[in-house]
Amino acid sequence: MTLRVVALARLALPLAYLPATTALGSIHPLGRQLALQRGANVVMPNLTPVQYRRLYEIYPNKICITEESTRCVPCISGILEQMGKKVSDGYGHTPKEWFRTQPEKGRE
Repeated sequence: MTLRVVALARLALPLAYLPATTALGSIHPLGRQLALQRGANVVMPNLTPVQYRRLYEIYPNKICITEESTRCVPCISGILEQMGKKVSDGYGHTPKEWFRTQPEKGRE
């Protein structure tokens, strides 16, 4: 159901940031990848220091609880690379900003 909502949200909100959340990765081993294939466009590494992560565990079996923060970015980069994608080196501005800066068709 969640993946269907992600796909519908992408169709309804083409410029929105839609996260492939850690929760999706916790309920299915490929949850984040499946969300990215269905329209999600953001993956957030867990950079909370390991000693504090259990204090923010809001659902059971959360992934990445014991993983050091220095492993999160390479892990996410690896996930994206396997999917033929890459981590952006941009600032992460809203996609609306990108569209505002593009020339309109016929005015190039």
